[in-house]
Amino acid sequence: MRQDLRLTNSRIRLNTDNLEKIQKQLGRKLFVKVGVLGRTAARPADEDRTSQDLTNADLGIIHEFGTAHIPARSWLRMPLMAKLPAIFKKSGQRLLNKMTVENVRDIFDELGARCMKAIDQAFASSGFGQWAPNKIPKHPKGKKGRIKTSAYNELPDQKKKEYSRPLIDTGELRKSVDREVKET
Repeated sequence: MRQDLRLTNSRIRLNTDNLEKIQKQLGRKLFVKVGVLGRTAARPADEDRTSQDLTNADLGIIHEFGTAHIPARSWLRMPLMAKLPAIFKKSGQRLLNKMTVENVRDIFDELGARCMKAIDQAFASSGFGQWAPNKIPKHPKGKKGRIKTSAYNELPDQKKKEYSRPLIDTGELRKSVDREVKET
């Protein structure tokens, strides 16, 4: 729809077609889902467990809210609440400025990717240092820091429990975090 505006003796044309298309696209009510989605919920079976055991979604809920025996380690809500204001402050205006009719869905996908990055940072930093550790054992060779993954994998199961790194040991939950742009 073209609109004509008159200003004194001059005639100015204002083309609002693209603005209206963007408004129509935004009226689609898009949203981003971030977390363990249906296609990433399954856990691979191995010799110790079958596919009937807990899914990544089940494991995620247990760690997000805790149980009687497992402390809550918010891997989803806490990182998003902590990082979303900074994400919007740093990137929000830039994303809005580059929004066009064709890429509205891509903008939502990029926001989802930034949320996934915040969640990944929480996994890498043990919840930004907030997750309760199971145990902090001494390094077997007296060194500072954690045992290397290759050395950890060679330990017997009972010894592995001493070095357990909550939500990090196998990395299956971490790898299952995904995003999806949906329309209502």
